Amino acid sequence: MDQFEFQNPGYSLKPEGQLGLPGSISRNGKVGVVLHDLNIAETKGTGIRTMREGMQEANLSVPLFESDRAGNKFILTLLSHHFFNEKDLQWLKLFSEFALTSEEARALLIVREMGAITNADYRNINCVDTLSASASLRRMRDYGLLELKGKSSQTYYIPGKAIALKEEAASNTNPLSTELTPKVSALSAELTPQLSSLSTELTPCISPLSTELFSLPLDLKDELERLGSRISPNRARELILKLCKIKTFKLPELSCLLNKTSHYVRLHYIKPLIKSGELEYVFPHQPNHPKQAYRTKQAS
Repeated sequence: MDQFEFQNPGYSLKPEGQLGLPGSISRNGKVGVVLHDLNIAETKGTGIRTMREGMQEANLSVPLFESDRAGNKFILTLLSHHFFNEKDLQWLKLFSEFALTSEEARALLIVREMGAITNADYRNINCVDTLSASASLRRMRDYGLLELKGKSSQTYYIPGKAIALKEEAASNTNPLSTELTPKVSALSAELTPQLSSLSTELTPCISPLSTELFSLPLDLKDELERLGSRISPNRARELILKLCKIKTFKLPELSCLLNKTSHYVRLHYIKPLIKSGELEYVFPHQPNHPKQAYRTKQAS
């Protein structure tokens, strides 16, 4: 497991850009005063700052926060590895020509781990203002390290082409890789016709195989394996809700299990369920997040 996610009912009354700054907005001020007097709670507005400072001192990645007003919840994500360890530093050397600041390097590592980063994320992990975050993100975008996605308040950044090119170049300079390339190419050419034939042969078995890969209840496995090519939208949506109640599923996984194209599943099943409030995004503010998945919304 590369990350831990904690959810709490109720969105933050404090704007995301102000998280960690002195002061707080209490839902129940009287309870807060009592807890403080009993030495159970710290001074108001110090919790997030304390978390950040403690994790940075321990060389851990800083916590990522997301306040979801529409879903009425607050999400904390913790990455389960140390920042700027030897492996990270070796990876960052690939981009030494860009003269990244320590803040930009930290942001690049977050993008590598999370698949995306927002302006709010950059501000939170580096404790900078909006203008500074925007300037750094634009600079990294201009270098090709990041690619801009979304519009207006839904803007976020994903890994750019320069990252893939640098990683590919680094792998090609590996002596062992250079020595094996001709052999791999020859073997690939030899196996391609066989793999193509095997792929065609196994295509109908993808859905049953997927149900085995996931630890699904036997009755749900049986129901999926009995699915024909024709399935009513209502039944398909019911199955999606059952699946996403057990664990989060990505669109390609759901498409595979239902034997439908991703476009069809998104248009006829996912969108209606999201609109009705029965299904929700794992990344609610970034619908096109590269690691987007879905989960059944729990009744409040």
